[in-house]
Amino acid sequence: MPALLPVVAISFYNYTQANHATFMKFYLALLTIVLFLSPSVQAQKTEIFYDYNWKECEPQYARYYALIEKKDSLWQRNDYFIRESKLQMTGTYKDKESKIAHGYFRYFHANGNMESAGKFENGKKKAPGFFITTMV
Repeated sequence: MPALLPVVAISFYNYTQANHATFMKFYLALLTIVLFLSPSVQAQKTEIFYDYNWKECEPQYARYYALIEKKDSLWQRNDYFIRESKLQMTGTYKDKESKIAHGYFRYFHANGNMESAGKFENGKKKAPGFFITTMV
């Protein structure tokens, strides 16, 4: 797509017979749009598959699926039960590797009912009453 940018811009210039200032404004606007839509500017996402023991594995052997995405200054992580197509956990981390928990976390049973919820700050459980556990 970027290779077509000069051709489109020159064609527009020839078509409208605009002055140089108008041509440059159009070219810069088009360049801004192309850069905004490029994949390198979009959010970073990581997908990881895990087996029953939460060990990384190939998708065909997975029980759980993790989707990790950069959101502002934190990394949002959502883990899913693959077979049930349900959310297993949602929370945010300070690092892409999901080692330093930071923010609210919710855990769910395979049937979709909430199991527990709580808050972390810099990898430490935040008191009082960190985790509230519910039955299935």
